[in-house]
Amino acid sequence: AGLVSGSGPSCAFLAADAEAAAAIAATLAASGHCRAARATTGPAAGATTIDSHA
Repeated sequence: AGLVSGSGPSCAFLAADAEAAAAIAATLAASGHCRAARATTGPAAGATTIDSHA
């Protein structure tokens, strides 16, 4: 899955695991359409889940 962040130049892609994330980053970097592509993992420190049904 992918999404555009903010007004445009940043995109985020969700991957099943670290290998898939690395493959996505490599494909994006090789495409010539990205200035930079990086793979990272989570959860990010400080991130929380909000229950909208509470």
